[in-house]
Amino acid sequence: MNKSNVKTFSKTDLENIARLAKLDLSNSEKAAFSKELKTIFMQFGKINEANTEDVPPTYHVLDMTNPLRPDESVNSSSEEILKIIPQKKERFVKAPRIL
Repeated sequence: MNKSNVKTFSKTDLENIARLAKLDLSNSEKAAFSKELKTIFMQFGKINEANTEDVPPTYHVLDMTNPLRPDESVNSSSEEILKIIPQKKERFVKAPRIL
């Protein structure tokens, strides 16, 4: 938001925010929150004034890569696979019943 948005922040805007947040505010609370929100919006206005033209976008705060190993396919025969299965009956895999 720029400074022009701060100037246009009105009582109606505060009432709309309170209605969306499902808050019942008294007149004194509306006055206090109005001042606080105006200060917050002014801070956002200061952030928007920063020159970020040559700054590349950041997608994550940490420079991380995928820590998992690459997915590599391995050709295995069905007999090899059946050897490592703990519960089987003939050429079928036994699994617990799921209801």
